[in-house]
Amino acid sequence: MKILNLIIILIAIFLASCATKTDNSQLDSGFKNHALSSNGATISLVAHSGLSPNVQHPLETLINGNHSSDDWANGEGWECEYQSRQSIQSGQTRYGSESASLVDILIEFPQETLINRIVIYTIDNKEFPAINFGVSDLGVRYPVGLNAWAPVELIGLTTKYPARIQENKKGIINFRFKPIKTKSIKLFICDTNDSIDTMRDRYTRIKNGFIRLIEIEAYGTDRY
Repeated sequence: MKILNLIIILIAIFLASCATKTDNSQLDSGFKNHALSSNGATISLVAHSGLSPNVQHPLETLINGNHSSDDWANGEGWECEYQSRQSIQSGQTRYGSESASLVDILIEFPQETLINRIVIYTIDNKEFPAINFGVSDLGVRYPVGLNAWAPVELIGLTTKYPARIQENKKGIINFRFKPIKTKSIKLFICDTNDSIDTMRDRYTRIKNGFIRLIEIEAYGTDRY
């Protein structure tokens, strides 16, 4: 009898674990992706110097619904070469403070929308594994006034900087945060896993690399 009870308990634990261990696609299958171009979203690049986008990998592919890195060779995903300059003495980059972004990507929704989750797909395939070529340092902000942006308040994750994930080695990056109502979100990228730092002189450091993203998704509580 004790053995039977033990078996029943083990089966219950197994079923419970199966119910809670869902991958990203299973979790989001019924929710509306507000960042899709087919749902009215638009995407644009906030101008920074030191950027050289690859025309063979246009920005618009980031909101077309295809998050497979296997289609990279066919032009899927966005690629942009970057170069940033940092003063060793002041801790300043050519873009602002030491933690300033290399690039900002703006996604706008057709109307004010409730959002509580952003999912970022960076490059991750056999040729370009995320651990070597993916985005490593990034974050999410939303508008709070004229030309003012605030970081989202992450849930279940403690980070050094607000709304920012660093040292990422994965192909899928999840930002879960307290719900916000907004007409736009901004993804800022600060570093990649392929970045190379070189000293230009005693006081200046140059960072070079490539930003490679596949898809950006935005979810709230709406379902299809």
